[in-house]
Amino acid sequence: MEVLTKTLHTIMPFAQLGLTMLLIIWATGLTLLLKRQTRQQGAVAANLQKELAAQAEAVATLNNRFVEMQQHMHLVSERQDQLELREVISRTYEPAIKLAHKGADIEELVSSCGLARGEAELIMMMYKEKRQSGK
Repeated sequence: MEVLTKTLHTIMPFAQLGLTMLLIIWATGLTLLLKRQTRQQGAVAANLQKELAAQAEAVATLNNRFVEMQQHMHLVSERQDQLELREVISRTYEPAIKLAHKGADIEELVSSCGLARGEAELIMMMYKEKRQSGK
């Protein structure tokens, strides 16, 4: 038993040294693995940041385009309103102007076209000016 104890006492430091060496090697390998994973994750994060910046720029461009389109739609809407107003005016006053050209008087414009007396007078004044200037 003494021999066994002596052998164990002799072997124990070497076993502990071997085990310590294995732990150091394992820890070094684990450290290297973690460093590599950290670098990879850093590269992935950098790529994601680039993609996010590109998408933010695209969103800003789309937003600008959207604002431009809204402004254009507003102008189109205003133009449409003007055209509709012009059409209403045309429908209301064109017949009166035609009658005035044919020589109708103010009372006829009021009764035939449903104009107010002031509107009929204005049309007659405009017609008289045109007729006097040769139109």
